[in-house]
Amino acid sequence: MAGGTWNICLKVQRQIKMDILIFKTVNEERTKRLLSSIDTLNNRVYMIMPESEISIYSGAGWNIQCIGTKEKCIDYGTIMEEDRIPDIMFHEVWVLSPDINSIYAYSEIYAVISELRYRKVCYKVIKKDEIVTYNLNKELMFSRMHDLMVSAVTKYMTLFYRIEKKVKGCK
Repeated sequence: MAGGTWNICLKVQRQIKMDILIFKTVNEERTKRLLSSIDTLNNRVYMIMPESEISIYSGAGWNIQCIGTKEKCIDYGTIMEEDRIPDIMFHEVWVLSPDINSIYAYSEIYAVISELRYRKVCYKVIKKDEIVTYNLNKELMFSRMHDLMVSAVTKYMTLFYRIEKKVKGCK
């Protein structure tokens, strides 16, 4: 009887699937390397990408659900307006990057993440020979306010640069 119970527990354990949401923020080569390294058959994998790239991943043998956006880049306004992300609790949300130094460059994506329900956010650096995962706890940078502050500072610096360029050009 104990052996039968053990087999039932193993069957139930194998049926448990993780819901993983991936923001496709790297090139096709790096994305394919990541998808090849994970079990897309035993997990529910959702990937946000431009609609123009869906055909690349839907027919490649991976069991992923592509969420297309009309815009080429993934920005907060488009994603929230299109409302295509399923309203479920994600086990993990992955932000992909080619470099660790770009971790704070994804403020639009972090703003989208702040609107989702999830257990864990992972920052995945996909290098040529390895994939390094960093656990991003629920940090301040996931808030919409952080995104607005980053946008304001960026616009201020661009404006300051243009003014400085005109003043130096007048001398």
